[in-house]
Amino acid sequence: MDRHIGFMALHSHPIVEKLAELRNISKGTALELFYGSDLYRHYAREETKLWHFSSVALADMLSDELLSGSDDLKHTEFVVYCVETYGGKENLSGSDAYRKLKDAGAITYIDENYDALHTFGDENIVWNIDEYLNNHQPKGVL
Repeated sequence: MDRHIGFMALHSHPIVEKLAELRNISKGTALELFYGSDLYRHYAREETKLWHFSSVALADMLSDELLSGSDDLKHTEFVVYCVETYGGKENLSGSDAYRKLKDAGAITYIDENYDALHTFGDENIVWNIDEYLNNHQPKGVL
């Protein structure tokens, strides 16, 4: 646990900096938002493995949380689980998988379809994400 706390201390600062930049707010306000967020509660729990994500991806997730006003911990944990599961299948880091899914709108898809998706096994979750990505590819992209 002590090693995780040390890691959090080192890596929280870049998240706060990026959040301040993304939201055009002071670092003090960003710090308050970070420590009061659901994301921080997950980040503080080593078993969620959120520390695998880059500070940019975490700041982006936090910004999304603040915009949505969501405080549903189950949804956040499930989205992280889906990102990690998809990333493992595609040999992508958690951060790279998150960016790919976010850019395609799949993070919103996963969150909005939580009630159905959370009942599926890993293979069906990945299949659904692949189907979403295949059906929502920009025109002209192979």
